[in-house]
Amino acid sequence: MNTARIPLDLTKLSCGGEFLSNFIESYFEPAHLRDACTRKHLIANFLSAKRGGFESMHDLIGMTPKELWGPDAFQRRDQLNMDPIVASDEIKNVNRMANFEAQALFCRRPVSIHRSILDFNGIAHFQRVLKIPILSSYSNKVVALLTVLQDLTHHLHCSKIFHLYQKFYPIKKAIQKTLEHFKLEKYFCGQPTYHEMRVLLSMREDSRHKVVAKKLECADATVSSHIANLQSKLKSGAVHDVLSQLPSIPENEQDAYIWID
Repeated sequence: MNTARIPLDLTKLSCGGEFLSNFIESYFEPAHLRDACTRKHLIANFLSAKRGGFESMHDLIGMTPKELWGPDAFQRRDQLNMDPIVASDEIKNVNRMANFEAQALFCRRPVSIHRSILDFNGIAHFQRVLKIPILSSYSNKVVALLTVLQDLTHHLHCSKIFHLYQKFYPIKKAIQKTLEHFKLEKYFCGQPTYHEMRVLLSMREDSRHKVVAKKLECADATVSSHIANLQSKLKSGAVHDVLSQLPSIPENEQDAYIWID
């Protein structure tokens, strides 16, 4: 395999006979290599296996994406207590990725997209997906496709993460999952409403009532009412104590990301 065909940012790594295998296994996020013709996994790292709920990267070897999320996926779902929404979304994602991979194989050059996805335990992620065709050094033919993922979720404002969960779940479940995402569920004795969640997350950037009201296009009194309701649903402490648990506003958030539906 011609590692010279790999983009510059990857060729900075030391290349040897086991370059691809070593790179994938040591890559700090999910990565795998699949055969260009059969689509079967040739190499995968532990994080790639873990995202699908597998115990070992060896469980992926020799399987295609459709086989991973075929009838056996439902058995795995039951074993992991996997939400049916997760398996359903992954099956849809397999078809979306097949079209994307066909583009990489046809163009014979790396391509990338951004996508939103659920892992096996229902946690939402926003990722950059890079597909790199690997060419044979003998025939100059594409023989494999390297996939590397980059998690960009931490670049998103917490309000956008709430929006991310709404893409997958009904509103009440989306609120629950967002609270779990930020580890806030332990602070509440009652679940916030949709509007209360929007106020809470908007306050992370600026907690002044007038600023939040302007951002959400509502009256100051409405914001005050929602905050009072949030306070009544807390087990203890104040709303500002909860705000301090939310991540800081990312400095390099990119609003131009493409959301994949």
